[in-house]
Amino acid sequence: MTASSVFFEAVLAIATGVSVVWLWRAGLRACAFGLSFVGLAAALGAVLFAGVMAVDASHALITQWAAVAGFPAFGGFALWRRFRGEPTWPVVLLVVAILALTGRWLSSPAYTMAIGSVGLVALLVFAVTQIKSETQRSAVVIASCLFTAFAGLLIGTEGQWGPLPRVDWYHLALTAANLGFGWALSGMTKPATTS
Repeated sequence: MTASSVFFEAVLAIATGVSVVWLWRAGLRACAFGLSFVGLAAALGAVLFAGVMAVDASHALITQWAAVAGFPAFGGFALWRRFRGEPTWPVVLLVVAILALTGRWLSSPAYTMAIGSVGLVALLVFAVTQIKSETQRSAVVIASCLFTAFAGLLIGTEGQWGPLPRVDWYHLALTAANLGFGWALSGMTKPATTS
């Protein structure tokens, strides 16, 4: 990989880490936990792109977990919190484990796209239900969902797009999306209750 790929993957890891901290501090701990898989995958990806092949298997596993468990759980927990309050940790761990095992069992690009879409739809429903009271932040969640969909469906990770490899544009789009999710959701919290 190129030096730009190391850079953009590291930027994604840092941006996601910032968003995870914002979410955690706002009391959205289940959302922070789900999104942290994306940040961990990006951090391992930066190390892998830098030429450290020892993390290749770990990167592949965490990237799959981020796609089939972390991000869908992140979206689902945002919607859950909107209507029920913060889920308890046993529920959080059970949901993430079930999603990860199901993703491992049904390992296919179609399933990964479908379950990721469920996470995006949950985030969109969350944003739409708050659009009257939180117009600006809801718009940022919707834009972040569009950036995420754009990254996966239109940009992809193979080939070149202008001066950069497509994977760099992919990581840049996800960086913008994850920062948007973190900023918007952390400001849209209602008082935490545990359910």
